[in-house]
Amino acid sequence: MMNNLRFLVLVLLNAIWLDAQLISKFQLCSRSDPKFKECLKVAIPKAIALLSAGIPDLNIPSIDPMKFAEFEAPKIPPLTFDQKYTNIEVHGHTKGDVVEDIDASLTDTDFFLSMTILCPEVDFRADYVYENAIIDGVDYSSKGTTSTMAFNYLFQANFTGSIIKKDGDDYISITDVDTISKHVDDMKITVDADKSDVGNKLAKLLTDNWENYITKQKKKYTAIYSEVYKQEANAIFSQIPYKQLFPK
Repeated sequence: MMNNLRFLVLVLLNAIWLDAQLISKFQLCSRSDPKFKECLKVAIPKAIALLSAGIPDLNIPSIDPMKFAEFEAPKIPPLTFDQKYTNIEVHGHTKGDVVEDIDASLTDTDFFLSMTILCPEVDFRADYVYENAIIDGVDYSSKGTTSTMAFNYLFQANFTGSIIKKDGDDYISITDVDTISKHVDDMKITVDADKSDVGNKLAKLLTDNWENYITKQKKKYTAIYSEVYKQEANAIFSQIPYKQLFPK
């Protein structure tokens, strides 16, 4: 019993020490600071870079890549077939910059943060399954792995949440993320399919016509990013008390 108690104390002390070490590396922004939003514009990219590889001891996953188990993009013209993705990895966000003024409202009960970020390159990688994938009369049904590179990807992410009580402390819980794709300079799609001829043709078709097949359907693809951002934000916010991240 005594050994178990000692072990528990050591675990708790280690967690407290890790929290303190992590917070000491952040640029903290006080909610009462008249330049709070200006502070966030500088602090957020720094925090993202610090958390690039994640912190396993605090159950904080990596930001580069961000990982997500699965997502199904619905059939919406011109791609009128379900697109199933698993083992999703999103690379490139740690090199992004906040390029416009941040909008933020943080109270004792509610949380809202909106920022516009420009990433030089974002790479969406996943295993995929396309069934009944008919495009312009050609059957591209297949499965394999795919990569979608977006160059100079400009997007806005709006985080909405509430302040919840856990173990006597207040924590941020993100309930919704709305991602708005604003601009992409170019895209390159690669497909490694179980049918190599299908994969090569599909990759060329999508790369040559990305503005038609992807940009026009950006709402269904940004939904994937919204889920990834929500998962990542909650993984971080659930580990560090609100008052430590954003002191009054």
